[in-house]
Amino acid sequence: MKARMSEIMAPEFAKRRKAKISEFNKPNTMLQWVWDDSSEKDRTDEHQSMIQILATVPTAFAATQALFDLAARPEYIPIIREEFESVCDSCEEKRPTKEAFGKMTKLDSFLKESQRITPLALVVSFKREALENIDLADGTHIPKGSHIAAPSYHIGLDESHFSSPETFDGLRFHNLQQAEFERTGKPSTKYQYVAVNETSLHFGYGLQACPGRWFAAIVLKLLLGLLVMQFDVKLMDKGEGRPKSEIDRFFIYPDSTKMVVLRKREGV
Repeated sequence: MKARMSEIMAPEFAKRRKAKISEFNKPNTMLQWVWDDSSEKDRTDEHQSMIQILATVPTAFAATQALFDLAARPEYIPIIREEFESVCDSCEEKRPTKEAFGKMTKLDSFLKESQRITPLALVVSFKREALENIDLADGTHIPKGSHIAAPSYHIGLDESHFSSPETFDGLRFHNLQQAEFERTGKPSTKYQYVAVNETSLHFGYGLQACPGRWFAAIVLKLLLGLLVMQFDVKLMDKGEGRPKSEIDRFFIYPDSTKMVVLRKREGV
């Protein structure tokens, strides 16, 4: 896959190395954003292609889960549609920029709630092996060779962290951000989709947290945003409810046999 991706993207990377893309005609694309944010040593075909791959597979599962959630809860469609349209209208040429996606707090919240309920990892989000004896500040001793992991899925369903954790609330994190702002008077990133902290470990934690999570967030927002702008969405079979996920060892996968119905909106 990596070799094939490198082959496909090589001409685009070559253009950027030869400076054929100037500041005046630079495309407003995620490929360009990643390139601009990369150091010189990371501007290789192999590295840039790997970023695209790593952002694609988990993102595809997240997009499918979010789409199932949206189809099962159509009351969120006009909310997300209104926000996406409003933010895009405020952009030059009405095309969303990287900064604009950060203003889509309701869509961001919906995605994070979908991730909380149906993350990719069922048991843990990351595992580590102690390469040497470690003594933590609280006196905990971790012997060399021990394996440790964080129960990210169960933390997300812990009522000591989230009220009514079994209930899907698409605006949960939007409201938490609003409450935090009202309390401190400062914007908070704690409840964003890309945030990593003690109660949000799906992207890992610390220095080894997923570096591509911002890219994934933009892909998901662009996909769902454009989808609800162009189509009405509903479940193929409402009687069955939201499609159940499949569990394979430590992972949660969307049911690949289930479908949603997309109907082109009139006048769009």
